[in-house]
Amino acid sequence: RLLSANRLLDFLADYCRERPWCTVDLVGFSIGATLIWTSLLLSSKTQLPCERAVLLSPVLGDADFAAQAHVNDRLEGTELFLAYGEDEEDATAQTKWLKSIVQTPLETHKFPGGHAMTDPELAAARKF
Repeated sequence: RLLSANRLLDFLADYCRERPWCTVDLVGFSIGATLIWTSLLLSSKTQLPCERAVLLSPVLGDADFAAQAHVNDRLEGTELFLAYGEDEEDATAQTKWLKSIVQTPLETHKFPGGHAMTDPELAAARKF
């Protein structure tokens, strides 16, 4: 996961260097959402120019090792959208943890079903 996150960060750095006017919205489902979350936390002191991150059914995993100040420093200026299926294990605990630590705008949703991208979930993400 760390290698993939670093590759994503390298790609985004190159992309944004060639487009200095550009900001980035990141969208991912499952491991893709986990990759985005990890990349946001690994980003260097020069903040990743991400205005919005849509995390659909991510596994936040061992991210709770990070100090609250570190998480908020990396997320400054980034709005988060977090959605899970109501049947997903650990979704409630991960959402509760995230709400307790982040100071950035955070929109959370739970949708009927399990680990899937449902039409209502995607509609809510589009509105975000």
